[in-house]
Amino acid sequence: MTSALMPTGKPSDKEYTERCLALKNPVISVYGTVVAIPIESGDRIFTLEVSTYLRREAGRNVFSNFEIHCVFPNNPRWENTFTPRVGRPIFIT
Repeated sequence: MTSALMPTGKPSDKEYTERCLALKNPVISVYGTVVAIPIESGDRIFTLEVSTYLRREAGRNVFSNFEIHCVFPNNPRWENTFTPRVGRPIFIT
């Protein structure tokens, strides 16, 4: 069975995107733990470690683990937004 949410094949192929759900305003929400704050680049950066449920296999849940690198640009819009500390759980939408 092929899932509409996880099409098979190569994302660069036209057929791949034709099997994806059409979303006008996609929103991604994640919950994870801050695991690193890379070297300063002028911007404020932190790394969020996230797990997501993939499937049930051989009676066990299978998860995919990945990291999301978040960046607050060094500009007036983001100057009052705090950078979370390593080890803190956070929710991002």
